[in-house]
Amino acid sequence: MIDKLIITTKDFKVRDSAPLIIRQGDTDYKTGEIKEYPLFSNESKETISGKKAIYNSEKYILDINMNGLRLSFNPNHVFYGNNYFSVNEKENKQVLDNIEKDLRSKGFLLDFKESEIYRVDVVKQIETEKPFLFYSPLYRMLSGKRMKPQDYGTTYNYSNKTREVEFYDKIQQLKDIKKFKDEHFEHYGINKNNNIVRCELREKKSNTVKRDLNISSISDFYRTGVFEHLTDQYREQVSDLVFKKKLNEKQLSLDFMNDVELLTAFINTFSAGVGIDQYILHRFGSIDNLIAYYRNDETFKEILKEAGCSRTTIWRTMNKIGKGMQLISGYNRNKKDSSIPGLYSELYEKLMAA
Repeated sequence: MIDKLIITTKDFKVRDSAPLIIRQGDTDYKTGEIKEYPLFSNESKETISGKKAIYNSEKYILDINMNGLRLSFNPNHVFYGNNYFSVNEKENKQVLDNIEKDLRSKGFLLDFKESEIYRVDVVKQIETEKPFLFYSPLYRMLSGKRMKPQDYGTTYNYSNKTREVEFYDKIQQLKDIKKFKDEHFEHYGINKNNNIVRCELREKKSNTVKRDLNISSISDFYRTGVFEHLTDQYREQVSDLVFKKKLNEKQLSLDFMNDVELLTAFINTFSAGVGIDQYILHRFGSIDNLIAYYRNDETFKEILKEAGCSRTTIWRTMNKIGKGMQLISGYNRNKKDSSIPGLYSELYEKLMAA
């Protein structure tokens, strides 16, 4: 549910025993002047200056700059030691109590519960019928509301200055970013062969957090039923931001014409055979994605025909596609709806489910 919290405050004190590292300001090479800013006062009322002061622990990251104190942490990581599993409402309160106690013991004195929430990441994790990359054509068709789309292969991000929605392959992320090996998956009881998609809603400004989630300080997480409230707000925001535009036959018809033009350009740039292969690779990533997108191979056959391919080229291409599909393990178009609208429905229904 909650994957990241960032809080800020200007009302804090630092004991002399606090394990801070002071980073000095930038030095002007020509004049030798060091650009520093007042950060906080010590117990002797002396002003401590620098570029920033930092303290990194296994539970949180704390830094102090000219704008005040900022604290960042992931409740799931604090509680479970990883962010694959999510804390519930009760466990989240335990994490908050633990961090507040730890801050005090380290010499950071602040009204933790009344500190302003600057950022919240709300997430939902689902198991899908197919591997993450199979949904790539769908992610490319989704359009974030006043958001810029970014395609990173195993991550699809829609963002602006205040909000983000991101889909990614959670198992692959654990391998690539968290450096999980087989023993880590086994230790935490995670099946590395599951198709796990995570959808994150990131509220990146305090005013956006208040407007979209109706929370403003850590004390709000002590309200009974707050997780149920956040679940409702998550569904509302994700649905409105990226799922509002339903996919339909008119859209597929428009894409058909666009693909004819794109395929023609590839053929004109390369040869017919190479151009078709390059088109499939860059447009869909794989043959099975292509078939899933247009629901059947006959549609692609029509695209080849409209692009001016000869009968021989069309026969060779369709024969190659047929053989390729036979080699795809577990592929059965009659078993599951692999069309884009079908994938859309699966993803939407699972993310919106209670």
